[in-house]
Amino acid sequence: MRKRILILLILISPCLSFNKDSSKNIFISNQMPFLVPNGFFLKNYSEHLNPFDRIPTMYFGLPDTCELEIKIKSAVTNALVAYFKKDSFTPGYYKVDWNGKNLDNEYLEDGIYNFELSAKSKKGILNSNFVASSKLFF
Repeated sequence: MRKRILILLILISPCLSFNKDSSKNIFISNQMPFLVPNGFFLKNYSEHLNPFDRIPTMYFGLPDTCELEIKIKSAVTNALVAYFKKDSFTPGYYKVDWNGKNLDNEYLEDGIYNFELSAKSKKGILNSNFVASSKLFF
């Protein structure tokens, strides 16, 4: 019985959301724990304001272990409102949800925000940097 529970925990642990770093307001979850993309990518599926779903969602892929940094800035003032950094992030497909709160854990005004993702490959044959940005509507 213990072996079955341990195996189950090992299999589902990459699927669990985690937030162990610089931000309490950026939530990252591994969408397909056993698949690795061929290259880096960033996709915004929240390109239009949705009054029924107020949480902006971004998707990104990492083909190799990377140092990951995410910044969310105000499009008007360019002020940093949310931040996430992790030194070692495993390869995979990821989903990012932002709850619309700033670094002081206060809700921000409706508006346009810039989502910036920076990934620096730590090992492997790719050994490269990836930088991408997109607009978020909140």
